[in-house]
Amino acid sequence: RFWERACLESPGKIRPLINFAVALGNNNEVDESIRIYEAVINSGNKTKDVGLAVANLAILYLGKNRQDGDKQWLRKAAELLHYAIDVWPDHPQVLYNRGCMFMGFGKWEQAIDEFTKALGKHENALAFRMRARCWGRLGNAPNALADAQRAEHIDGIHGVLRFLKNEATTGSSPAVQDHQPA
Repeated sequence: RFWERACLESPGKIRPLINFAVALGNNNEVDESIRIYEAVINSGNKTKDVGLAVANLAILYLGKNRQDGDKQWLRKAAELLHYAIDVWPDHPQVLYNRGCMFMGFGKWEQAIDEFTKALGKHENALAFRMRARCWGRLGNAPNALADAQRAEHIDGIHGVLRFLKNEATTGSSPAVQDHQPA
């Protein structure tokens, strides 16, 4: 396949392949996206782009776990993210995805720690929203609301603050329920 050759022949082509894998994953072509990420990872390249591929693949594995309930996907995601942290310890996407993994296990404090590290490298609304969800699960409404407000300030999406305020005070949103441990 063209992406396997591209990974081996030109490390500069890795970012477009990752973008292609993201697009495939967003279009529910998860298995094809997984194959591309695996080819990128197995290329032997150790650039930050490969770190992003590792982190994204771990998130796809978490999604497969939510889809079929098979715990092997959680184990694979955890292994990938631990590897990614060892090789690319400061990559904000790796830290963010590791926070999502901890959410998947219901480890709210560890998730908060990872989101905080990711936000220290690069502030983005999604990381603030996810950290707000964790604060909400722990019953810490003031911190949840502060993170929700910061997320709204960054990207200005209407309704985000109201959604997260409800989540922080009631813990009843579907998004939080999706991340509860099985």
